[in-house]
Amino acid sequence: MALQQSVCFLSVTILLLCTGCRSALTCRQNNRILGGYPLSPEQVPWHASLVSGGKHRCGGSVINDQWVMTAAHCVTGSGSGVTVYLGRFNQSGPNPHEVSRTIAQAECHPSYSTLTYENDICLLKLSSPVNFTDYIQPVCLADANSTVHSGHWSYVGGFGNTSLFGWNASDTLQIALLEIVGNKECQCNTTLRITDKMICAVAWLGRIESCQGDSGGGLVTKVGSGWAAVGIVSFGDGCAKPNVPGDLHPCVRVHGMDQHHHRQ
Repeated sequence: MALQQSVCFLSVTILLLCTGCRSALTCRQNNRILGGYPLSPEQVPWHASLVSGGKHRCGGSVINDQWVMTAAHCVTGSGSGVTVYLGRFNQSGPNPHEVSRTIAQAECHPSYSTLTYENDICLLKLSSPVNFTDYIQPVCLADANSTVHSGHWSYVGGFGNTSLFGWNASDTLQIALLEIVGNKECQCNTTLRITDKMICAVAWLGRIESCQGDSGGGLVTKVGSGWAAVGIVSFGDGCAKPNVPGDLHPCVRVHGMDQHHHRQ
């Protein structure tokens, strides 16, 4: 997650699907998360860290007590080598509210394309259910028919890369603020293929942005006093590049295969 700074504003209407998710509750208001400061787990209690080989690889979002939503490109096969951490604030220090689970089952979108990243979504069934606390809660999902308009902002939380060169993952949970842009505008500014199954977000110069290691995390937008996931961080055309006014981050839309598990 490239360490820059940002001030953003939000106005968006989203329909919510679930009951009992964090977005349906009264959320704490804390402006510390809007400038690139470290987050605490209770501010993003749906965030998951996918770890393999002892290293953070991707993010994810809790959608109920036994399922986590992430990007398909974050998962290889059954995901047997991945441990999912919930309630985690940092990667090296103590995490008193943390729980971990292995993956019992991985259900990736059958039409996921490794070439175009279309349908880059995967659902991970945890080895056993988790108990919800102030530090572990599911995120609401936006209705499949809802619209996120250009100019609105959303954010992703993660432990992603903090440097353009090499792998320098953040030790503490960080926030990246991204502005939604129209897909046509997005396509005009990148050679990446943008489809109607994607939401395009941009980090303008001077803002924190998502980077390597943030993939799979939920693209979350404010709805009243709560939050709803509208997309999943999928791919991009770089991060923290010098002399580039804005780095694009196409995200797969949240809809379809995830709704069944979210209602369970």
